[in-house]
Amino acid sequence: MLSNRENEKLLKKELSGNYEILIGNSSKDIEQFFDMAIIDGINLEKMKKDIILRRYEEKPLFLPFLMITSNKDIGLATKHLWKVIDEVIIIPIIKVELQARIAVLLRARYYSLQIKNRLEEIKIFAHALGHELQSPIRAIKHFSEFIQSDCDKAITDKCKDYCQHIIKLSERVHEINESLYNFLTIGKSGINIDKIQLSEIIERLKKDLGQEIEEKNASVELGKEIEFYADKNLIEVILRNLILNAVLYSKRDIPPKIKISVEKKNEEIIIEVKDNGIGIPEKELENIFQMFYRLHSVKTHRGSGLGLSIVKKCVELMNGRVWVESKIGEGSRFFINLPFKPTIYK
Repeated sequence: MLSNRENEKLLKKELSGNYEILIGNSSKDIEQFFDMAIIDGINLEKMKKDIILRRYEEKPLFLPFLMITSNKDIGLATKHLWKVIDEVIIIPIIKVELQARIAVLLRARYYSLQIKNRLEEIKIFAHALGHELQSPIRAIKHFSEFIQSDCDKAITDKCKDYCQHIIKLSERVHEINESLYNFLTIGKSGINIDKIQLSEIIERLKKDLGQEIEEKNASVELGKEIEFYADKNLIEVILRNLILNAVLYSKRDIPPKIKISVEKKNEEIIIEVKDNGIGIPEKELENIFQMFYRLHSVKTHRGSGLGLSIVKKCVELMNGRVWVESKIGEGSRFFINLPFKPTIYK
């Protein structure tokens, strides 16, 4: 999309041996299918809004725009760099430089296509987890319960044990299935930054997790309240998993005590979740955020093995980081470090 016909002619001759070339000089031409555009300042100013819209419609695919400009118009290029255009090349054009920049931009386009395909696969998988698999899992559990109740006198105690085992396994499959679905779909609707009041979120979680908290006679306390900015849903998911973990991995006959505190350091927020649980071996601290990484048998501590992976994903979606300090028998301290006013890259 060049206003200078001589430049257009020379570029077409140079590139047509390796690429299919389309010539366009109007807003309507932006609607055609193409993998990359070469544009000059005149057409950029004329079609800026259409370019922005087309790039947005392509997401998550990357649609690169290379601008050809003179030294005197470099200010225009800088103004639009990474907003409307992705790369600049200055006249007179060096052929090797032109080919290199085109190759890099098209490679980025190709990689973004691969990412889009993977996202589509994940979307299909998440749908299967959330819908297609739930029904047969529930059916297996319910039919096993029916056998236990309706055929109580007709089956042996051994068969009753088998049914109970099937019920427990189906419950575990359901839990893993639900956790996987949550992991895959977190952040799918985008990140929404709001002012956070932890006291409201914690009170809501105490009600939602009332049964688990009551069973272990656990207490959940919040220290000094500090308002900060983050995604409310993600903060709630983080705290839900950390509180539940603290309850599940508590010491026998000792009520779990969970203390949540928040402080501001410079332009960062640090949330700490401290418990008096069984603790984590120091050599395992680097591994516990991995998917399905378990320190204890399912027989002794239930769970999907995805809780801390979900925490890590939520924190990273808000451009933060998470880590833990712990020793066996001395409880654990989880730290979430977030920007006070995060910049989200969508």
